[in-house]
Amino acid sequence: MNPTSTVFRGLLVLCLTLLSLTNAQSQLNYWERLAQFPSAHPGDPLSVEAIYVTPSGKYVVATSLGSGVYHSQNRGTSWTTAKPFGNYDHGYALCVNSAGEIYVLSNRAGSGTDKTSVSKSIDEGVTYTKTSYPDSITANSLACSSTGILFVGTIRKGVYRSTDSGATYTPTAPLPLDAARPITSLLVAANGTLYAGTDGDGLFQSTNNGDTWTLVINDVTMSNIECLHQDKNGILYAGTNYGVYRSTDESKTWQEILNTGTGSSGVKSILVSTKDKKIYAGVQGDGVYFSADNGESWTQITSGFKAATVSVIALDSSGSILVGTSQDLYRNTNAPILSVKNQVIDFGSVNNGKSKDTSFVVINVGGSSLDITDMKIAGFDAADFQIITKEAVSLEPNATKAISIRCLSKKNGDKEARLEFTSNTSGLTTEIALMASVSGSNSVQDVPNTTFTADVFPNPVSSTFTTVEITSTRETKGEIRIVSTLGMPVFSSECSVTPGMPMQFALPLPSTIANGRYQAIIRLDGQTMSIPISIIR
Repeated sequence: MNPTSTVFRGLLVLCLTLLSLTNAQSQLNYWERLAQFPSAHPGDPLSVEAIYVTPSGKYVVATSLGSGVYHSQNRGTSWTTAKPFGNYDHGYALCVNSAGEIYVLSNRAGSGTDKTSVSKSIDEGVTYTKTSYPDSITANSLACSSTGILFVGTIRKGVYRSTDSGATYTPTAPLPLDAARPITSLLVAANGTLYAGTDGDGLFQSTNNGDTWTLVINDVTMSNIECLHQDKNGILYAGTNYGVYRSTDESKTWQEILNTGTGSSGVKSILVSTKDKKIYAGVQGDGVYFSADNGESWTQITSGFKAATVSVIALDSSGSILVGTSQDLYRNTNAPILSVKNQVIDFGSVNNGKSKDTSFVVINVGGSSLDITDMKIAGFDAADFQIITKEAVSLEPNATKAISIRCLSKKNGDKEARLEFTSNTSGLTTEIALMASVSGSNSVQDVPNTTFTADVFPNPVSSTFTTVEITSTRETKGEIRIVSTLGMPVFSSECSVTPGMPMQFALPLPSTIANGRYQAIIRLDGQTMSIPISIIR
């Protein structure tokens, strides 16, 4: 076997591992769109920025357009504008103190002058009164402590606090950062530590309500802190423009558990459900991801969203998940959800003519029966793999099923195929990558090694086209694919290469795809090459 093919296989495994984030495709009717909010501009999208569910089950919502603050007495069947808010009041953040007082951060964009307000409600969000927050200091985050202190994260003035329910506000000590950096998120942890996430300078903490601050972390992937969350077990979560990070030791160390990969797909909200222990993450432009196994694997759920930019995720009093997007508010239904573990199955070394079996696990993490149909093997080396599990697959909620696959080949070389199937969670096809290295027999002809080189130009890409150039020592056919690091396909095509003559293939890149990192995967005669591509427009 060509030794360089091992390198290419490693690259392919890495790329296909990233594809595993998209295992569920789009779930059928999973998100129920709730009633639209009343607005002076009917039909215009109202981006949902914050959600609070009162102890009695009423919904309180802040939107960045429309009238800013709304409440619903019937779980989103209808909405009423909270008093005294009106047109051009834009809501951005909510927090609730231990006394049940609701604070909302809003901005009045009228008459050419923006005026920021922090208002308080003592009747579960029906009416509000303005506090004395200085209206000239713009802000975008709030946090309430269990001791009654209110914290406000500003755009250019650090953090303000009020110890008297909003009667007076004073600035905390300055954070050791660029004064122009916005405070994007605030969190008061169960132990009283105050955390402040910034746009570009990382995460800071204070153990004395802002009298002093220390830097927690500021590196490439944790400099832009989009959101903060703490679960019931005291574990901290941070959403950044690169993914979700977790700390189990009170912020001393952080572990990446979800990599969105591009630097432009920010995680805007994180929720750990106390009911089912799932981790939910709202991702800009990619809907909701959730993990049923403590962050080891993730499932994307987008079906039903009018817009896939998620701003906030919350839990209602019945245990349902509420999702605020850039256009609407949604609640989850009881649809089935397919979760797949081991989406890249590498059999490793397989003896020629000898069978080797393995399996992968499917889980129904939804609320109704899941049916899997039309299971088949396709791809370059489909004949070298077999499905052992023949019976139909039907899973009740929370049930699992192991599906067995066999590799059996009489030709040496690297093998690649894919297992495809559909389910009642999606009209699309779920794919499991199958790989193996077959060797060990001199009685059959080895698959010939195809020495080829490939390059992508321009790279970085600033236009809607890029070109792949392939040079091969022999005539061969194969396939070119471009995928994002989240596994979303951008382009795929068959290709044919003539020996000794460089072949150039123009690959279209839709102008709508986000900036970020992608992979060009080139497969010729059983060998694979993966080339990173950067798109910067």
